[in-house]
Amino acid sequence: SISMDNGNQFKTTFRNCLDDITFQIAYDDILSEEYKLSVVKKAVVGRVRFVVEPPAYTKIEPYTIENSLVVEVPQYSRVSVLYAFKNTKELDIFYEGQKETERFTVLPGEEIGLLAERNTVLIAAHKHEELMRTKFNVLLDQRPELDVVVDSTINGLKLFINASDDYGLTKAEINFRRNGEIIESLKLPFQGALLKSSIELSKEDMAALDELIISVSDAK
Repeated sequence: SISMDNGNQFKTTFRNCLDDITFQIAYDDILSEEYKLSVVKKAVVGRVRFVVEPPAYTKIEPYTIENSLVVEVPQYSRVSVLYAFKNTKELDIFYEGQKETERFTVLPGEEIGLLAERNTVLIAAHKHEELMRTKFNVLLDQRPELDVVVDSTINGLKLFINASDDYGLTKAEINFRRNGEIIESLKLPFQGALLKSSIELSKEDMAALDELIISVSDAK
């Protein structure tokens, strides 16, 4: 129904409009011309896919994440992002806090290529209305951890050596030095990201050394 607003002005409200509406206004036996209320449908992101290609040092195969609001990737991963959306011909994509001039536009079926360097939030919007935000958590490569326990024995010392790394060890060795020079090197056996080993040093071995250096390293 239509109600009088002010003087000869009338008003009405259309609610929950899902499609275009064609209407006329009638008064007694007088019928107005047809009017059309055009409904502009809101842009919607239906699906988003992230294809992650981790850097070589991680030894992780490429993997896919879909429709997640939080994405965790190793640092320096390359990420391809594909949005599936409707009711618009394009989306505005930008990082949170990014300047207006640094935003870019994507079309249907167009992928975005990103390099994951730091934590950030990726936002998809349409006409300044935010439609989706995805938080990128970038996992930093951790330095290998080394733990050495020294135990006294009747003949000298026994060293218990443990090491680990988040993406795998590439090298583990002991260097025996005397007068600043390496007189012997011993490679320590490890498997993937873990090292568990031990060596025994006699009193004569220790007397011949100035320094003993244990080192472990990863691929990065």
